Amino acid sequence: MDRTGYALGNLSPIIYWERADGHVVLAAYDAGKPEQARMMFEQRFKPQGYDWRETRNLQDVDALQRKLVEQEMREARIRDGQDDYHRDRVFRATGERLRAQMQSSSCTPFERDFIAHYLAMREVKRSPYKQRWTEHQNYLWAREMDSSARVEDRIK
Repeated sequence: MDRTGYALGNLSPIIYWERADGHVVLAAYDAGKPEQARMMFEQRFKPQGYDWRETRNLQDVDALQRKLVEQEMREARIRDGQDDYHRDRVFRATGERLRAQMQSSSCTPFERDFIAHYLAMREVKRSPYKQRWTEHQNYLWAREMDSSARVEDRIK
């Protein structure tokens, strides 16, 4: 044992719950207070069919991270498909109205330029924001940082 209280090769466990169908939920609790996770598990997740799980080593943490990322990507694909459908439908209707406005005799040259730039800008701006969202959602803090990480390291 080293000074952490864990056998060599073991880490502070990450507590999570897993259902029989493979769905995983990370336990939310204050550092050093796993009894909060236990209470939440007993009251809410155990009745829903979840089992208590803990990681013990880096391989377990990596497997958990892969599982969480795959789960999040599946859910995001479904959500993104629905969002894309609704956004495209609304944008198409808005675009039709704006194009009709551009062809109107009451539309000034400035308005025509503005509308053209607005319609072109939408797709250009969407991709980088979608990438930032994906990066933010697929990052497991407990895997990438140890307990001695400073908050200044997270804030840029």
